[in-house]
Amino acid sequence: MLQDNLPERDLTMFVLPEIGRLHETGDPWAPYQLLDQGGALAEPVRVYFTELQAADNPGRTPPCLPYRS
Repeated sequence: MLQDNLPERDLTMFVLPEIGRLHETGDPWAPYQLLDQGGALAEPVRVYFTELQAADNPGRTPPCLPYRS
């Protein structure tokens, strides 16, 4: 929720650390997993990727997501 009394944040210089990796599984129902820096599955991203698959988005959508600007 936006609050009128707070200053706007300038996110143009925001840098997200590049940690973890995108893993191709070979499973057509869950073709990609995002693993954290320790190799554990990032559960919120798994849920999001599942929703992308259920919405019939192209199979190559998840690999493209980390590169969006």
